[in-house]
Amino acid sequence: MPLSVQYRTASMNHFDLTIVSDLRDEEIQSILVKVHHLPKCKRPFRKRGYIDFQSNAKSSIGYLKYNKILRNTFPPGLWLKSIRRLNRGELVNEGKAYLRCSELKLPIPKLLFFGDKKKIGIRCEEVIFSAKVFGKSIMELYQNIFDEYWLYSAMDCLIKFHKAKIAHGDCMLHNFINDGKITIAMDLENSTTLDRETQFNDLRGFVYSTLILSNNIIHAKNILDYYEEKSKIDLPVKNKKILKASEKLYKNKLRVRKNQAHN
Repeated sequence: MPLSVQYRTASMNHFDLTIVSDLRDEEIQSILVKVHHLPKCKRPFRKRGYIDFQSNAKSSIGYLKYNKILRNTFPPGLWLKSIRRLNRGELVNEGKAYLRCSELKLPIPKLLFFGDKKKIGIRCEEVIFSAKVFGKSIMELYQNIFDEYWLYSAMDCLIKFHKAKIAHGDCMLHNFINDGKITIAMDLENSTTLDRETQFNDLRGFVYSTLILSNNIIHAKNILDYYEEKSKIDLPVKNKKILKASEKLYKNKLRVRKNQAHN
């Protein structure tokens, strides 16, 4: 029986936080202040960035994800749509998923804290902060040397999650990082309990991601066969249906890219 993960709750800078680290309150507050200076990414209501912070006299690097509604940048309809999305609590869900995975000793980044800020009962901001994983994504590793070992390494990681009855929720190869020793799963914003539907979605996403890299349906079939044999978990549907659904996604992606190139 794995030990329970120790954490505490606190309210800082109007955020209600769950803290899973030995960071002092002042350090956490300084990180939350720095959030507002992070560069914007393509999605106007989300900021991502790296923050250096001091902990126990050692310099560490953490990865922070931050969601916020920026009302002035949105047309009314899009603003309301973004509020609905933010109130799904993707980053809070990711933090809770990390807690569950830590208890089950699954390979994930070390969680430091997560939480959200609400106004009039509506979530307006959320944040998650985890230790940075020093490594490369499976997608990047495969593209560099075209070694199928990396695909199976990511699948081994996914199998550990599915055996623990946890679905990843965004099972693309860029969400699996190898640090030189083990492969770690990241970005569990949509993680949930494993059932036939979420298992299908995970496997379809994984195979689709494999097709993007290799454009080889035989590789994709071998990956599914490996999953079934190694995990001892029954597939939610026949592997032909998973392959067909993945191939459909892949062809649609190619069609979109082709249309964009013509335009």
